Formats: sequence, C-alpha cells, structure tokens
Amino acid sequence: MTSCQPDEAINALQTCIGLLQASEDSPYSSLTTAELIVILQQAVSMLQQQPVKIHPDLRVLFAPTGPMQETAIGNDWPSDFEVATSIINAYASDG
Repeated sequence: MTSCQPDEAINALQTCIGLLQASEDSPYSSLTTAELIVILQQAVSMLQQQPVKIHPDLRVLFAPTGPMQETAIGNDWPSDFEVATSIINAYASDG
C-alpha cells in the first residue's frame, strides 16, 4: 500500500461528500446520504485541525458492503468510491 498525506485523505473525503450530495439514499445502506455527509464532514474537520490517524469507525464506512459502498454502487460512482477507499486505507495505515 502506498503512503498517503493528510491532504490526500481530506480531498478523498471531500470528493465523497460532493458525490453524496448528488446521490439518493440506498435501500441497502444502513445510513442515509445525509448521515454519511455529516460523518465525513466531521472527519474532514478533525483532519484539518489535527492530521491524526483516521478513526476506525470511518474505515468501517468504506469497507466492502459498508454504507459508502452500497450508496456508491446505487448511485453509479463505484470507481470514485474505490479510489477514495484506497486513499483512506493508505492514510489509515500510515497514521
């Protein structure tokens, strides 16, 4: 896995926020798009204040069959999701 800087993780999260804002809720996700946006905005805020390790709960959102993947697939942006997931996982491993 490659190394990742805080700015890359922040950009990946912000990209996901933008995609979520244009998305509909997925019936297969345990969270609504609005709930996911709030969680990701909080993560961005935390990383901007103090670039620390990503909270494990955030990684769960990006896990296979997790809320982010289900929403991404249901809204036709699985490729963007995969890119964001690899960045989040790389940063979490570095942190």
